[in-house]
Amino acid sequence: MRTDSTESLVSPTKPDPLSVQKKFLETFAEGRFNYWGSFATDSAAALFFLAWPVFGRPVSWTTVLSLALAGWVLWGLSEYVFHRWAYHQKKGIFGSGHRMHHDEEKAYVAMPWFVSGFVVLAVWYGAVYYPRDSALSALFGGWMAGFVFYSWVHHAHHHWSLQNGWMRRLRAHHRIHHRFPDRNFGVTLRFWDQVFGTRQSSHSARPAKEMHSPRDG
Repeated sequence: MRTDSTESLVSPTKPDPLSVQKKFLETFAEGRFNYWGSFATDSAAALFFLAWPVFGRPVSWTTVLSLALAGWVLWGLSEYVFHRWAYHQKKGIFGSGHRMHHDEEKAYVAMPWFVSGFVVLAVWYGAVYYPRDSALSALFGGWMAGFVFYSWVHHAHHHWSLQNGWMRRLRAHHRIHHRFPDRNFGVTLRFWDQVFGTRQSSHSARPAKEMHSPRDG
């Protein structure tokens, strides 16, 4: 004779993607070890990319310097694009990680060092090493050097009090961004904010409908 069981079958609870994402960021993105480790690996990558066309598969110094400068200039635009459309997305790991910075400005938060290192090396391998285009490595090197420079400038905005006039103007520009997160995306340059119409030069309030909080979404 069959009897009906009163016990209910409970399906395993699926992990919440946001909880997993938060745990990953708290484990790997926060803390001084990862923060300074990112500086070290990014700097090493920039030096390696710049050295490759000089010592690996030599090309002329003029080519190296020209492409490195072009990479540095390209980083200025990349900085704006990443900050505006990746770091300030309402969903996703980039947006979540950047909100941690907006919530606690002096926290040591950075992209996990092994993630950024793997990504840039993978792209370099596919674009430079595999096709044997060593000159292009100088472009990568200049771009990475711009990224390292950006990292130091951003660190200075929140942890140092440099009295250099240029740095003070950039810091004021960035402070406005932390009050109005949909303005002043440039960290090392104000030029692209001017080009894209997102530059704001004062802390004066704007209508609420124009505001976008880093906590939105």
